Amino acid sequence: MTEVMLKLILRDYRKFNMHAVRQLARTFNTSKTAMAYRLVEMVKGPCILAAYRKSGCVWHISSKSIGHQWWPHRVLDPQSNAYSILFNGFRDDATMSDLDADTWFDVPRADRIEIGEQSFRVHDDLIIAPLVASSERMLAD
Repeated sequence: MTEVMLKLILRDYRKFNMHAVRQLARTFNTSKTAMAYRLVEMVKGPCILAAYRKSGCVWHISSKSIGHQWWPHRVLDPQSNAYSILFNGFRDDATMSDLDADTWFDVPRADRIEIGEQSFRVHDDLIIAPLVASSERMLAD
């Protein structure tokens, strides 16, 4: 998928969420993971994509607008939706859920910031967690 084509289509989507990821993945005949990764690389909005196995974080990518100190925890917090999906067999998130940012990050006063999460399972031992920042405190300088 070329960046030019994707940018043209992205204008029809107001925000980064799994609805947009699923629709665009179908349009470009690619996986949800690949599409979500590409969108985080391209979008101006503050978002992060993290991949977790039961053993911990495998990788993550942040949009350019996210500050460098916002690294996801090495292991999933039991309060996260991703934990429930990976360890307890819950279904993929149907909508974006708001959680305290300290569920995902070890940054001072993260408990006073909300972050959106809409995780999905890739296979038995791998989930992808799209995270969307709603606070300017998470933005890069």
